[in-house]
Amino acid sequence: MLTGDKQETAVNIAYACSLFEPDDKVFTLKTQSQDACALLMNDILEDIKKSIYEKGNCSPKRLSISLASSAPTPKFNAGLVIDGKTLDFAVHESLQSTFLELTEWFRSVVCCRATPLQKSKVVKLVRKELQVMTLAIGDGANDVSMIQVADIGVGISGQEGMQAVMASDFAISQFRHLKKL
Repeated sequence: MLTGDKQETAVNIAYACSLFEPDDKVFTLKTQSQDACALLMNDILEDIKKSIYEKGNCSPKRLSISLASSAPTPKFNAGLVIDGKTLDFAVHESLQSTFLELTEWFRSVVCCRATPLQKSKVVKLVRKELQVMTLAIGDGANDVSMIQVADIGVGISGQEGMQAVMASDFAISQFRHLKKL
């Protein structure tokens, strides 16, 4: 989830729409420098891998694809929250691969206080490097660039105007119609 909302609001939304579950462990990535960001991402990766391998209950999506096993890959019940300033450091060319590796371990990732440019950078990065189909949903002018770079863009008409709808592939009138979509 990429949002311009404050961290507390973004986390509440993530719980409300079941991106985070009550029993999830939530990691927060919030730093003031690129070096600190790299160090914290590596620390979180080590912590996750250590926890997972000790319990023997999970592996990342990438590893599950490369393993020739018919057993389903258990999910790691955790979420990641990253603020806008730290997101700038994480999507920097030197840290992109670590950032993507880290995000693959989580069931959900919430990027809060993200600018429109950061939103589009993250969508481009995920689309290009992970080679997955991307869906962007937005309701305002600040979501237009993200909607345009995604494979599929959904605009929601509302109080913030029609810019997102005009830039999207599909349009809906209210957030509640997302469930049907």
